[in-house]
Amino acid sequence: MSRLAKAVLLAAAIVAVLLPVLGRADDEKADLRLRFEQGKTYRLTVTVEQRIRQLVQAGGAPGEEQDIAQTVKIGQAFEVNDVNDAGVATIKVTFGPLAMRTEMAGFAIEYDSDKPPDELYPASRPLAAMVGQSFTMVVKPDGTVEGLEGVDAMLEAAREALELPDEKGKLLAEELERQFGEEALKEMMTGVLDYVPDRPVGVGDTWSRTLAVESGFPATFETADTLLARKDGVATIEAKTKITPNADAPPQKLGAATVRYKLEGTQEGTLEIDEATGWYVKATLTQKLKGEMFVSGLPDQAEGEELSVPIIIESSITIGTQ
Repeated sequence: MSRLAKAVLLAAAIVAVLLPVLGRADDEKADLRLRFEQGKTYRLTVTVEQRIRQLVQAGGAPGEEQDIAQTVKIGQAFEVNDVNDAGVATIKVTFGPLAMRTEMAGFAIEYDSDKPPDELYPASRPLAAMVGQSFTMVVKPDGTVEGLEGVDAMLEAAREALELPDEKGKLLAEELERQFGEEALKEMMTGVLDYVPDRPVGVGDTWSRTLAVESGFPATFETADTLLARKDGVATIEAKTKITPNADAPPQKLGAATVRYKLEGTQEGTLEIDEATGWYVKATLTQKLKGEMFVSGLPDQAEGEELSVPIIIESSITIGTQ
């Protein structure tokens, strides 16, 4: 074989190796922006299995440990009413199915909207009152929640569904507001949708996000996301989160008491995202928190006195689309 022929074959071999790489250059980046389709309904079910251990102390003396195990399941249907030319979607969000189970000191409270009990415990009424309730949100393709509408009307309907007009009903209505008020819902929706990267990403690329939460257990979540893999149209994202106290979160009112938290820890797991829509396939996360809960305003407390309660919270979080 002539020297020229060998050179041509070598060049052809190099091109044969390079062409697939060069040809995939654009395909190697995943665009995970949300691409909602008008008229379609997308579903999510978030299940949180949680163990809470807290040790009530009085005057610095150790008290008895309280161990609480609870599971909460929140299903949501996202009905897309409109998508404008910029991809901004107007979505009706409807709650259901919903379920909970709390075990403490040998006593259990349980509720499942798919199999509702004949009689509701008061503690399960706020969740039961939310079944079938709806609000509307506006979401940008990057996962930013631009606004919520209809939250006040939704809460009013849920308050009527509580059917407890006495003082106990007032306390449950406050709990309803705390869990499903406008600020709590915006944090909930942002937490579900803020995985979207700010640019197309390739395997191994990392992006970051920060979310300061004031409802539930207030904390600041600083997350580093990494695209681990792409297969069959599904992008797998590894999420590693550092959780620190949210110093700006206001104290929470729980009846006559006022509660504030100082919590820190980690959250780790994976998210599987459908590349065609930017929507979830599934996600699994593990969260570990520890710190203190400070309680004031109890009947036997002096003004300005706070009860310090050491607390450890371990959670397993799963997100599915059924």
